Amino acid sequence: MTVADKSKIYSIIGAVLFTLLGCYNIYFHIDYIHLLDLNFDDIIDDIIYIVLDCAVLVGFGAMLFLRNKKGVLVVSAVKAALILYMLFLFLDIYYGFYFVVYGGLVYLSVLFIQRNNIVKKIWFIPMAVLCVMDLWMFITYHSVSFVYLAEVAGVLFIGLWIREDAISLIDKKEPKVNNVNGVFSQHNTGGGSNPDLLIGGADRLKACKELLDSGVITQEEFEVKKKQILEKY
Repeated sequence: MTVADKSKIYSIIGAVLFTLLGCYNIYFHIDYIHLLDLNFDDIIDDIIYIVLDCAVLVGFGAMLFLRNKKGVLVVSAVKAALILYMLFLFLDIYYGFYFVVYGGLVYLSVLFIQRNNIVKKIWFIPMAVLCVMDLWMFITYHSVSFVYLAEVAGVLFIGLWIREDAISLIDKKEPKVNNVNGVFSQHNTGGGSNPDLLIGGADRLKACKELLDSGVITQEEFEVKKKQILEKY
């Protein structure tokens, strides 16, 4: 199975999980309103939160089906904002953990869009934080629900999807280098001379710019290398 195939499977599984969560959330809120015999005036203060909360979960499902990273970024940001609202409202550590989870998804999406290689190493953090949060809930209340487990699985598959796409897309853009100082892994076909001398200043500067754009080196490291190249050539 290729990386692209695995990426597609992960996104589809995540889409199904979040779509189910969204449908369950809609059913839960309707059932809650009916059970307590609430009218519109009783829920007017919460209606915007309820609608957004349900829409966000369905939105995750839609963006994962479409495999749209920018869409996942926007939906994650809305979800993080809703959680932040609840955190300020109730000052509960539960919402603090929850905010880190979806804030983490925002950060992962931004890193991927920027083609930053570190996304392949930290993709699991939102899922790990959510697991810690659910474990704490289980220890505190001695119960775990389908909703918690499905959300953990959904966040896991978002992370896996981003990681697989990072492997297939970011690696293709990275120039082959041994280190950030620009010693290139090109083999000299003309003998044992230093391959560093076979690369012109313009080529070296272009390669360093690609390293900067892909996040392998920082802006400060790029400026230092640029100065060295200009002085040498």
